Parts: sequence; C-alpha cells; structure tokens
Amino acid sequence: MKARIKKRHSMGFIKVEASGEIKEVLSSEDILNPNQEVVSVCFRGRDSSGIIDFSHEEIEKLYNSIKKKDDLVKGIKTFVEVEKELERVNKKVTKSKKKRR
Repeated sequence: MKARIKKRHSMGFIKVEASGEIKEVLSSEDILNPNQEVVSVCFRGRDSSGIIDFSHEEIEKLYNSIKKKDDLVKGIKTFVEVEKELERVNKKVTKSKKKRR
C-alpha cells in the first residue's frame, strides 16, 4: 500500500509519501446511527505506520468505482460473504473433529 499526502504549510506545500503493508481492516458501527459506520485501514511500513478512516459513503463510492473496473479486479468479497465463508469452514472443522472422537 502506498499513501501520498499533500499538506499545506506556511511556506507552501509539503508532499509526504508513506508505504507499508495493510495489517488490519476494522469496521466500527454505531447501533444508534448506522450511517456513521467507519472502516479503518491499519498499515505498517519500515519507516511509517498509520490508520486511514473511511466513512460509509466513502466506502460505497470506492466500491462502486472499483466495481465498474471489474476487468482489473477479479474478486471482491463483501464482509458478509467473508463471514459466511468463515462460518462454513468452521462448521466443517467442527464436524471433522467430532468424527475423530
């Protein structure tokens, strides 16, 4: 992952670049305000680390723009699809452990 930031400074603009590996993606949701969901992408590199927060609207916009270019990205799974797949795998593992006993 690579982040490029252009920040205004008293003497002009400063350009900062950070690169690293995405370590974790967190989703926090307020039950009372479901539209205020925040998705945080946590990254760590050799010389930098950080967290990038996306609002629900920003994630939707990002998803829709990537979805239009599906010839570039072959497989995008939503969080719900990933959870279902994990549940399916966990059930198989549990069944195989019960058979061994």
